[in-house]
Amino acid sequence: SGGTWRILDCGSPDTEVRTYPFGWYQKPVAQNGAPGFCPSVALPSLPEKVALDAWQALDLSAAVVDPSIRSFDVAHISTAATGDFSAARDLCLLECSRHQACQVTTLQTRPGALRCVFYPDTQICTHSLQAQHCQLLLREEPTHIYRKLNTPLLGFGTSAPSVTIAPHGQLLGRSQAIQVGTSWKQVDQFLGVPYAAPPLAEGRFRAPEPSNWTGSWAATKPRARCWQPGVRTPTPSGVSEDCLYLNVFVPQNVAPNASVLLFFHNMEAGADDGSLALDGSFLAATGHLIVVTAGYRVGIFGFLSAGAGAVSGNWGLLDQVAALTWVQTHTRLFGGDPRRVTMAADRGGADVASIHLLAAGAGGSRLFRRAVLMVSGRSVSAWLQVRSGEGSYLALRPAASIAWSLYPCSECVSCSGPS
Repeated sequence: SGGTWRILDCGSPDTEVRTYPFGWYQKPVAQNGAPGFCPSVALPSLPEKVALDAWQALDLSAAVVDPSIRSFDVAHISTAATGDFSAARDLCLLECSRHQACQVTTLQTRPGALRCVFYPDTQICTHSLQAQHCQLLLREEPTHIYRKLNTPLLGFGTSAPSVTIAPHGQLLGRSQAIQVGTSWKQVDQFLGVPYAAPPLAEGRFRAPEPSNWTGSWAATKPRARCWQPGVRTPTPSGVSEDCLYLNVFVPQNVAPNASVLLFFHNMEAGADDGSLALDGSFLAATGHLIVVTAGYRVGIFGFLSAGAGAVSGNWGLLDQVAALTWVQTHTRLFGGDPRRVTMAADRGGADVASIHLLAAGAGGSRLFRRAVLMVSGRSVSAWLQVRSGEGSYLALRPAASIAWSLYPCSECVSCSGPS
C-alpha cells in the first residue's frame, strides 16, 4: 500500500459496475488508471454474524493522527444501501476480522456513507521512569475506533497487573518501563507482598506465622525494611519490626516456566521516601527471569537465643525458609518454575543463607535448586556460632540495660514482663 490514494468518480460512464460485498474501495492506482468496479445499489446480507464482544471500543484519546501513515486500506459503505449504521459497521469489522494483519478498524460517518479504514497494529510510545504510555497511530481523525481484543494496547487503557493468590485474594501491582541500552522494556512489579504475618507483640521472638490477609492487596509500594543493629535513634519511618515482605519483578512477555532468583537482603536504612532498597527490575528485564527480593529479621529480633527453651533463636533463618516456601507455592502464578529457583544473598546475609545448604529439609531439592553467595557465604563464620553456655549470657546483655537481668531469659522476651 505504497501508492498514491485518490477518490475516483464511480458515476463515470467509463467504469464497470460489479456486485461486491463491501461497496467500493480506494486503492493505490496508477496516475492514469480507472476504477475496475463500483458498488451495486443493494449490498448482500452479512455471510456471518459479527461478535462485538471480540472488539474493544477505544476512546478517541487513545490515538494520534499521523498523515504520513501508509499502511492502511479504506472502504466506503453506503448507508443507503445497508439501511443503517450498525449494518455498515458490521461489514467493516467482519472484513477486518478475516485478516490477521488487520488489527484496528476506524469508522468515520459521512453524508450517506460510512468510511472504514483498516490498520495494522501501529503504536507510538513515550517512556518515563514511572511508566510507558502508548497510543495508536492513525492516518486520519475517526469517529469510532475498534481494536481486536487479542492485541492489548501497551500502557494505555489496560488494567494494572494483578495476580490471584489463593486463599488470600487479588494482588494488585504496577508496571514500569525500564531502559536497557537504547531500548525500553516493561516490567510488572508487585511490591510489599507479605510472605508471613507481622512479627509483633506475641509474634516477636518467635518463628514466622502464615499471613492471613484477604480481599485485595495493593502491592504498589515497598514496605519498611527490617530493624538491624546500628539503626539511628529515633528509628526512621522506613524501618520497622513489621518487615516480612518481598518484592516480585516480572518482565512482560516472559517465557513460560521462567527461572526465579530470590535475593535475601537487609539493606541499611536510606531515604524515607518510600523508594526500593533493592530494585530487581533491570536484572529481570535483561536476564528474562523473575526476580524476588525479600527482607528478614536480624540482630536480637532475628537471632536472640538462650540456647534452648522459649528463646531458641534462628527466627531470621526461619524467615528465609518462609520466603522460600512462598516462592515455591506461588511462583507459577507469575510465570516462574518452582524447580528453577536460585537463592542468593551477599555479605552477612550470605552467611545466614549458607546454612540452608546444610540444614536437613531445607535443601535444594525442596526449596531451591542453586545458591549464589557473594562476598561472604560461610556457615562457619564466628558470629554465627555460640559456644555451649554462652547463649543465656549473650541474651541477657541487651536486657541488662532495662533491668531485666535478674529474671529468667524466658521473661526477657515477654512484652508485659513478670507479674
